[in-house]
Amino acid sequence: ANVHKNSIAVAAVPSAKKGLVGTGVTSDAEEAEEETEEQNVRGAMKALLHWCQKNTAGYRGVEVNNFTTSWIDGLAFNALIHKHRPDLIDFESLWGKSPFDILDN
Repeated sequence: ANVHKNSIAVAAVPSAKKGLVGTGVTSDAEEAEEETEEQNVRGAMKALLHWCQKNTAGYRGVEVNNFTTSWIDGLAFNALIHKHRPDLIDFESLWGKSPFDILDN
C-alpha cells in the first residue's frame, strides 16, 4: 500500500483507521478526496465569479475582479439585483453616492 509521508500504515488494521479521525493523520485516499473537493470549490468559485462578471458587465463603475474589494462600495451587488429585477433599483441614481448611501438604497 502507498503510504503518504505524513501518514502511518493502517491498511492492515481497518479498525485502527477509525482511531485516527481528528488526529491530522490521513491516508492517500483521504488526501486525494480533500484535494478533489478543494478543486471543486475553486472551480465553483471561478464559475460564480465569471457569472458575476457577465451579469454586471456594462454597469458604470462596476468591475468585478474578486469576492472582496469588488463589492466594497455596494455597486456590484446592486448591479446584480438591477440586472435581474430592474424594477427594484434605480441603478443610475446610485452613481456618485457613498457606500453608506448605497446601503440605504
